[in-house]
Amino acid sequence: MAMSGLSYAGSVANGLDFYSSRPLVPVRTQPCGASPGSSVGAGYFKLIDYVKQHELSVKPLRLSTSGAGRNVQNAASSEEEVSTLNATKYREPQKVFKERTNIYNYDPEIGKKVVAKVRKEGNIYKLKIEASFSEEETLCMEWDTFRSKSSGWKEPVLKELPVGTIQLNEGYQSTLQRVDSSNLCVELEFMSDLVPFYVRFRIFQASNKHADVPSARDSHFICPIGCGRGCPDPLGSTVRGDGSINFALYSQRASAVILCLYHEGNPQPLVELELQRSINKTGNTWHIELDGNMYDRYGYKCMGESSWEKGDRFHARRILLDPYAKIVAPFLPGQDSLPSPAVLLGLLSNDKEFEWGDDTSPNIPLEETVAYRLNIGGFTGDKSSGLPDHILGTFEGLANKSEHLKALGVNCIILQPIFYFKKKKGAYHPLSFFAPMDIFGPERTCASSSYSLKKAIRELHKNHIEVLLDVVFSHTGENNDESPENISFRGIDNATYYILDQDGRVTRTDLGSENSFNCNHPVAHSMIVDCLRHWVLEYHVDGFFFINSSALTKGPHREELTRPLLVEAISFDPILSKCKLLADISSPFTGTYKVRNYLMCLFLSQGIPVLNMGDEYGLSKGGSLAIDQRRSFNWDALKLDFGQQMSQLIASLGAFRARRADLFQRKEFLKLENIQWHGLEINQPDWENTERSFIAMSLMPEETVVDSKTGGRDIYVGFNSGDAAVVALIPDPPPGMDW
Repeated sequence: MAMSGLSYAGSVANGLDFYSSRPLVPVRTQPCGASPGSSVGAGYFKLIDYVKQHELSVKPLRLSTSGAGRNVQNAASSEEEVSTLNATKYREPQKVFKERTNIYNYDPEIGKKVVAKVRKEGNIYKLKIEASFSEEETLCMEWDTFRSKSSGWKEPVLKELPVGTIQLNEGYQSTLQRVDSSNLCVELEFMSDLVPFYVRFRIFQASNKHADVPSARDSHFICPIGCGRGCPDPLGSTVRGDGSINFALYSQRASAVILCLYHEGNPQPLVELELQRSINKTGNTWHIELDGNMYDRYGYKCMGESSWEKGDRFHARRILLDPYAKIVAPFLPGQDSLPSPAVLLGLLSNDKEFEWGDDTSPNIPLEETVAYRLNIGGFTGDKSSGLPDHILGTFEGLANKSEHLKALGVNCIILQPIFYFKKKKGAYHPLSFFAPMDIFGPERTCASSSYSLKKAIRELHKNHIEVLLDVVFSHTGENNDESPENISFRGIDNATYYILDQDGRVTRTDLGSENSFNCNHPVAHSMIVDCLRHWVLEYHVDGFFFINSSALTKGPHREELTRPLLVEAISFDPILSKCKLLADISSPFTGTYKVRNYLMCLFLSQGIPVLNMGDEYGLSKGGSLAIDQRRSFNWDALKLDFGQQMSQLIASLGAFRARRADLFQRKEFLKLENIQWHGLEINQPDWENTERSFIAMSLMPEETVVDSKTGGRDIYVGFNSGDAAVVALIPDPPPGMDW
């Protein structure tokens, strides 16, 4: 047929076009009127998408797209009235409408019009195509349907073709019937269980099959059925109040994006829907809206050039995880044996709502914070915790140990990374920034992990304990170019999300991690801010502890930025600026740790004391972060003499620190005149002698109060890091006081 020889602006790379997919047969075709049609001249067309909604009016959107100089508009209206809106502004549809008509208006040239109207009635989708012309000429329409060339989708078998429509080799031909002197139309009806798909059609004169309307290049019209244009914001998948779901994915260099939809635990996608540039792309964001949600999982295929020197790492068969997926779907048996396996997929059906009640943050002042850093799997993973087996090493197990934390004097916990991570490498190699790790849920699924984390945070807040998250944005678990794994960012837009060298290769971090996340790229930094806001708003976390925090200040060439976009965006964000934001500073130590000295230094320093899980009985991994070397917290060790002594010491130090808040829980550092350094001799710290193992200091309050039990008096602290005892002189106490 003539259609097969035409190309379309939205076709993908590798020399393939849209015409390889098989057509979909409608239930029936209804002609409107019986008058002969007429021809229409060549020209560009405009595409307008209206949404007819009860008591709802949303203004239209105007923007430019590439391809044959066409303009594309998107609008939503009440009673098909159209108003204008400034370019690049979008508004979410309100969640009140029950019915809608999507209208696509194609203007071939002045005085001539082609309009497609799509409306759902019951289990039928009605497509009405109208043409307005004055010429007395019969018009025909060749049309077919498609989802994507890679889906292998077959046409349904029907007993007979619709009346007035003839079947071609690939597609169908219908005659437009005249309604009046200038209007013609034809109506197609499709079963709703066949959606989503696109109808592609062209209109031509019956007497001259090559006289297309319009007759310019890229003359096919595209009309979505069971789906709509969608919105480019917000990114990710968004379920709306009317049951529709919006998908939006950023990819600057992808030439085509295919949305893969799964159903009822099938490891293979039920639908592969290729997004159309003229309808489903705004700027560098691909987007689409589906009517209703009968699917439970989703992912994307991104296609483009494999030009490594430009940083591209596209793989046409790989199904990728949405970077904005809030829940990662459980891995299904047989999923890894498919020709194009999906390593991770986003979950759409997470119906378990959580009731926060009157939960509020404890809002503990920073200077009064005593933090305890722990690993979820290790903290309650051992049977010595006394917890039921199904919650060992889970968020729910953590909530059951709040009394132990309170006994230590802890009012803040820092959870080692809980983002969905690469299991072989451990928590410091994230694959998703928005989803919690599945192994921390009682059902060992991401959805149960999400729910139990909220329960744990609510319980900890009741006990006046804040929750902070360790976050890693310096790198991901997708490896590098030597051992690549296209799981999400790498296959979607590698050149945007990772820092590349001059040859387009992914670089390592300063600490040797396989890749460097491009934190200060506008898209990446916006995603990180969105991620942090998500954890605050959705999970009520109280702040963040940034691992490898130097990555937040690096530019696209690994240069240090004087005003990093990401740091400024976090600092001035109305939500994040109210959270506790702590930065990790690496300080490697290869000597022998002396636990009591370490704890004394920790609690008698200004700043926030941060305990590591197991400090109360001497647990150590020797600095290793490897997941296979992770050691669980041994609750039986707390019953031993050493464990009891350390727990009592920590509680005592915390109480002393709180009692002397005038020196240790300050918003500002002490002034120089309030600190006096000593060595073995008074006022002689002997800084130059590296063999000295003793240092001491006198801390003097800004105001002396003789009879106070909570402050106002001097403190002398001596620190001996050696193995032998030393004799040191102690300075005289203030007048009227004794040591």
